[in-house]
Amino acid sequence: MLRHLAAAGPSTVEDLKSELGLAAAALRKVREGLERDGAIVARGVAVEDSKGGHRHSSVLSRWDQVWRKPWKTTEDTALEELVVLGVRAAVLTHEDEVRNWFSWPVARQTIADLVAAGRLVHPVSGWLAAR
Repeated sequence: MLRHLAAAGPSTVEDLKSELGLAAAALRKVREGLERDGAIVARGVAVEDSKGGHRHSSVLSRWDQVWRKPWKTTEDTALEELVVLGVRAAVLTHEDEVRNWFSWPVARQTIADLVAAGRLVHPVSGWLAAR
């Protein structure tokens, strides 16, 4: 799916089923794993049906086809930026929760480094907020 999206660009679920020769259940299984890992993202769309109405579907894209770099980061600092953005969106969260937000691990040291750098704060022991 990733190779196809790289070559063809963002594609509807229907196009992917047809072009990859996948049944709906097989496509869903592949899609769920790739979305969980952040490799692809979905955007909801309304598709006209033959009766003049519409149904809801999705356009799938690789993350690098839709992501616009809003800040200066590198591969080494991208996880830190994501953690800070997540904490900012949560407003206040328990430190242990942050470590479970993603399908990849967030090391305690990463959180400690962000606190030491002043990007995150401990308003109360065990809790985090963004500056």
